[in-house]
Amino acid sequence: LLGFAVVWVVALPFTGLDLLFKTHSAGLILLWFLTLSINFANAAYQDGTNEAPYGRWLSRALEFAWLSLLVIAVVAGWALKLRVDQYGWTEERVWAAFVLLMTSFHTVGYALSLRRSGWLAEIGRTNIAGALPLSLGLVLLLSPIADARKIAVHSQMSRLLNGLTPTDKIDYAYLRWEAGRYGTEALSTLAAGIEHKDRDTIAAK
Repeated sequence: LLGFAVVWVVALPFTGLDLLFKTHSAGLILLWFLTLSINFANAAYQDGTNEAPYGRWLSRALEFAWLSLLVIAVVAGWALKLRVDQYGWTEERVWAAFVLLMTSFHTVGYALSLRRSGWLAEIGRTNIAGALPLSLGLVLLLSPIADARKIAVHSQMSRLLNGLTPTDKIDYAYLRWEAGRYGTEALSTLAAGIEHKDRDTIAAK
């Protein structure tokens, strides 16, 4: 994975990002790549008590190769931002932002291993430091405080009221069946009539 990451980052100035963004899944692809890299790094590191598993030179090279993931994290964030700017927040994008936050935290933390002796020496500290925001984020996103569905519904309603979302692009099925009480409350608001040129059509639907 790290070898592929290095090749991709080196080629990036020549290939650009158009082909990646045309997949319409750039953020998903890159976040999975980061997640797998972190998972595999931990599988190789284990508890950190063993010697560098690939020999001195290759192990050191892998630490430098890890820096390429910082570029991938930045591109993943850019891809996610573009989608949010275009279409607003959805549940999937809220969770993607959380995954991006955590993978970026771990990627930066592991990269700091270059400052210390011992192969990927910062993995243990980073994992421990990341446990609290990971747990806190999960609690918030699954609670009424920052429910991903709540954020998604608020975003979509705001875009509709601001004229950014066409009337025929409203996902009534999502509001009814997948967004919980936030979705049903939004449907009630739409049915009662909102300040919109197509308010009657929206209310009828």
